[in-house]
Amino acid sequence: MFNCGFIFITEGCDPSKDHVFIPSDSGVAMQVVGVSNYDEAEEAARTLAEAGANCIELCPGFGIEGAARVKKAAPGVAIGVCRFDYHVAMDNKSPDDLF
Repeated sequence: MFNCGFIFITEGCDPSKDHVFIPSDSGVAMQVVGVSNYDEAEEAARTLAEAGANCIELCPGFGIEGAARVKKAAPGVAIGVCRFDYHVAMDNKSPDDLF
């Protein structure tokens, strides 16, 4: 089984409630976790890594600094980032300035 994680970040998310596991018959499983700041993202990445995640994809709400923090929190796990440096859903601000 190939285990993937996806972390999205937005104000008001609570990773203890805002998460879902999506198994599939294709041999790929996805765990999605919502967080409200970079500290929670680091903890979510550690949890995903401990659960056997092969890779973690980050939503465009993560800036360069946030992605680096997640990478450091989950050594050995491939980290991918969907990137908008200035995110349209965040009033065209850089996520690094918000979180």
